[in-house]
Amino acid sequence: MSLTILCVDDQKAVLTTLALVLKSFGYTVLTSTSFDEALSIFKSTDVDVVLLDHALNSGPPEDGPRAFKTIKPDVPVIVHSGNVEVVNAGVPFADRVLAKPVSPEQWPDILRSVTSKG
Repeated sequence: MSLTILCVDDQKAVLTTLALVLKSFGYTVLTSTSFDEALSIFKSTDVDVVLLDHALNSGPPEDGPRAFKTIKPDVPVIVHSGNVEVVNAGVPFADRVLAKPVSPEQWPDILRSVTSKG
């Protein structure tokens, strides 16, 4: 069974590239460049994993994952960041925190690590 992944990043080029990589592995990918739009998609769609850019929301890093976990606590949220301090410190409510960029071949293992379907 294929995963449905919601990718959220305000940088369109990053989002497009990430979506293409994930689709190449057979995943269904939904994208959003807006935090509010992503929450709306998340509320109305069956999503297996959220992949969230840490800098997308304007508050502390944990506000993004917390918003998704409040709606659907069992859906894994992976935060990815270009900020080494955020990666090293971790992000509360995130199931994993990854440093950008992630090598394309790593995605299946990363997704398997947070789901039983990856």
